[in-house]
Amino acid sequence: MSSEPINPVPYEPEPVPRSEKTPPPTVVYAAWSQYAILALAVVSTIITVVSTTDLVSQMRDSLERSDTLSSEATTILSLIQFVTIGLAVVMLLFAVGIGILGYFNLRGKNGARITTWVLAGIGLACGVCSGVSAPFSTSTDVTVTGGDEMTRAVNEALAGVDVPAWQNTASIILLLISTLLYLAVIILLALPNSNDYFRKDPPIIGIPPSHFG
Repeated sequence: MSSEPINPVPYEPEPVPRSEKTPPPTVVYAAWSQYAILALAVVSTIITVVSTTDLVSQMRDSLERSDTLSSEATTILSLIQFVTIGLAVVMLLFAVGIGILGYFNLRGKNGARITTWVLAGIGLACGVCSGVSAPFSTSTDVTVTGGDEMTRAVNEALAGVDVPAWQNTASIILLLISTLLYLAVIILLALPNSNDYFRKDPPIIGIPPSHFG
């Protein structure tokens, strides 16, 4: 039997695919917070569509009673409805993006985490600004600019609509929860456990088991 020493042969084991790793609780909580943001956005969009449709309907009835409903007034009402619902849809699509990023965060995609930070930061800023201005405004604090008689009639109809109190309350609560969730996502993805999960594993140099058998 040869007495020559066996020289260990360095080898690089196959890396464990990141998708097979178990994400830490911080990443799981962040992803579920992102899913919650999406769910709240769906509810908020539904409330906006329902309340805006009811608002425009009340304004149309008010103009009909005052014999001021015309094609121009109908156009203005349609524009109000289109812009309001359109903005709600844009916010919903923004939340959809947040939810999709949650899936990739669970799989350890660092690019998704960085993108999440950017979008969550925007969402947090918008939530804070909206929250600060909410006590000073209501859903009917909207006016149509212009000085003609039709514009004044539309503004009078807008000021006279009856908005259920629950709609404003629900909107404020949804805004508050979403803002807190955006903040939670940013913090959770920045914690040490999350950093370790998203960090690329360095190659491991060792001795293959066959050299010991």
